Parts: sequence; C-alpha cells; structure tokens
Amino acid sequence: MPSLEKERKFLVELPLKWFAKFKAATADKVKIHQSYLKEPGVESSRIRSILHYGKDWPKMTYTYTKKEFVSEGVNMEYERDLTQTEFAIMLSRFVDIKRNMITKTRYFIDFGPHKRPDSKPFEFDLFEDQLLGLAILEIELKEMTDEVIVPPYFKIKKEVTSDKYYSNKNLASIDSYRDSIRFPRRID
Repeated sequence: MPSLEKERKFLVELPLKWFAKFKAATADKVKIHQSYLKEPGVESSRIRSILHYGKDWPKMTYTYTKKEFVSEGVNMEYERDLTQTEFAIMLSRFVDIKRNMITKTRYFIDFGPHKRPDSKPFEFDLFEDQLLGLAILEIELKEMTDEVIVPPYFKIKKEVTSDKYYSNKNLASIDSYRDSIRFPRRID
C-alpha cells in the first residue's frame, strides 16, 4: 500500500567526532546494497538487499521500492518485500546499467525529542565504494513542519533535503563522490 514519506536530510562532516563514532558503534545497523531499475512510466524504482546485524542476526532481506515526488522532502512511496529469487531476477533483468550500485551502512540513532515510541530514529548513512567520503543523516517526520533537533555530536555541513544532487537516485549516477565536489584543502 502506498504511503507518504516525509523526511529531512543533512550532510554530515567527516571524520566524525569521537562521541558520534561511539553512538554509531553502539547503534543498530544494516548494510544496504541498492540498485535502480529501468521501469517505463515509473519515476524512480529500486531494489535493495539489506543485511541486518544484531544479537539474533545476521539476516538478509530484500525489498522493492517505487517513489514518486510530491514536494520537497515528501514522496509517495510503495514498498514490498521480495524473495531472494525475485531479487535475483530483478537484479539480472531490470537494473539500470547507467547507474552504479549504492553501498552504505545505515546506523539507527535514537536522540532526544525524536526518541518517542511513535517516532523513528535518525538514520545515519555512511557510503562506500564510489561514494566514499559521503555521510548523510536523515529523519522521517509526521509533518515537514515538525521541529528537528539534530544530535549535537554530528557536525552538520548543511541541510540537503531540497538538493537533488543528494538524492540516492542521483548519487547512483556519480562515479566518484570525491571528484564530484571540491573540498577546501586544509594546511596544518
């Protein structure tokens, strides 16, 4: 069943401060491998393999997600679980070969006023491979107008909710994140 996804995203500066490293090291986490599909008439669709870590894990799950832009930070999202066989078929037949696979570790960070039974934790993504050096913190909200207090142990470079460059679909088209942006050089 389709649902509205409302989220805000923040670009995080690396390297992490020691307490942010501690929070990530002690958080629940998953490893995500994500590929985009070529589907006529569909704005954005992807498949993911998700390796779950934890005391009763590892466990592998597979999902298919279709998204349609509604407004800044808001997407209509349809998601369903896949079997390993369905995932393998989609991966071999329908993947958009013009886009790279995205690999990232996602850490679930509980923090402050967002740590309520009815709310979701922050999702802190550390990207790998061609996107090495990229870190994004995001949070799903009930309403886009909800106040967001970002954990102070993450140094936020800027909010990227409205920046299409940081959409996962666009990131899949980047061959080297480090080459695609200009970092100021620091001379010590």
